[in-house]
Amino acid sequence: MKTLGVTGGIGSGKSTVCRILEELGARVFYADAEAKRLMEDDPAARAEIVAAFGPASYDAEGRLDRAYLAARVFGDAEQVARINAIVHPRVRRALRAAREQAAQEGVPLLVYEAALIFETGGDRHVDAVAVVDAPVEERIRRVAAQRGATAEQVRARMAHQLPPDELRRRADYVIDNSGPPEALRRQVEAVYRAVAGAEAGASKTFHDHFSGHAADYARYRPRHPDILFAFVAAQCDRHGLAWDCGTGNGQAALGLARHFERVVATDASAEQIRHAAPHSRVEYAVAPATESPLGDACADLVSVAQALHWFPFEAFYAEARRVLRPGGLLAAWAYGFQRVNDAVDAVLDAFERDYAGPFWPPERRYIDDGYRTIPFPFDEIETPDFTITRAWTLADQLGYLRTWSATRRYLAAHGTDPVAEIEADLAAAWGDPETVRSIRWPVYLRAGRTP
Repeated sequence: MKTLGVTGGIGSGKSTVCRILEELGARVFYADAEAKRLMEDDPAARAEIVAAFGPASYDAEGRLDRAYLAARVFGDAEQVARINAIVHPRVRRALRAAREQAAQEGVPLLVYEAALIFETGGDRHVDAVAVVDAPVEERIRRVAAQRGATAEQVRARMAHQLPPDELRRRADYVIDNSGPPEALRRQVEAVYRAVAGAEAGASKTFHDHFSGHAADYARYRPRHPDILFAFVAAQCDRHGLAWDCGTGNGQAALGLARHFERVVATDASAEQIRHAAPHSRVEYAVAPATESPLGDACADLVSVAQALHWFPFEAFYAEARRVLRPGGLLAAWAYGFQRVNDAVDAVLDAFERDYAGPFWPPERRYIDDGYRTIPFPFDEIETPDFTITRAWTLADQLGYLRTWSATRRYLAAHGTDPVAEIEADLAAAWGDPETVRSIRWPVYLRAGRTP
């Protein structure tokens, strides 16, 4: 797997380029978002920031005071170096974790998006760097329109970034974002093919591709029922610490927080973590399933919601055994195919058969088998049946279908949205698009204890 750095001055269009790369099959690691998360949530990083810049770095509620910190470091090279020494090594560790997870899942290209790749030495950690470029006046116009900044404010920000000529000189690829969207896309596709090479074809078969649409994933994904969390918690004789592995947007972590004093929720995707909902009992971290940040024999529960089938089983189970205390519980669950009513189900079945089906990765079979064929080397306990229910309009249903990884792969392969192909049929079966219908998914739960 290759790694591509993407950088450029403010207003150049880095985010737009990264969205196109995600559509093509890449996974994007957003370094600046990860740095912000670390300064907020990493206890060691917080302590170092307070020691270096004073307790005023955080407000009375413990939130990072960005204005104060910016005033302390802005324009002072020595202070910038101090904050970078605290944050950037941690960002690089998170990048390594994201790279390892992406490689395990067969992702053809990992993109490292950062505003200061060259300034922080990030170019040494990627195979190539693409610089997104646009005329200065156009960049000023974009930032002013998007953020309400004045031209003087934008120019002040630009003055603290490498000049465009220097960025272009040091780049392996320069993407010109001064023309129409179709011209930009052609350039991005060319860079993707050049860097990903033969691995680009793997975009049809890599595991889990949710990072590229994490916001939609958080919005439309079914919510696990409270009764499921209550059952899992009832199987644990202690409720001090739970590790929610593959947390995605944190949905299961929030459910467990009602039953455990502390939940550590990890995911290999920094973008998914960025969209996770905060909670006073939940600590989020970027980490692969095989490398928990927890110590030995400390967790009462290890939970995996809708993710175990993507993991390397043997390595993950070894890590779960390391983290669980004696008698601790491993609980893993997934939901199956949805049901609505006969008319709607017929359209959904046709969509699955004719469009999505060929683009599911092979691990999908574990869900189709009700999770019964997944290896599970723990002292298994009997579990009841659970059902997820949601009340949706037609728009919600369509939005959910577009979050499927198979839908995204179909789009990447054919260049057309498969959901649009069945939208008219689904609308006819649904009736009034504002009608709220009950959607149901069966839940498959495996649970077992360590010796």
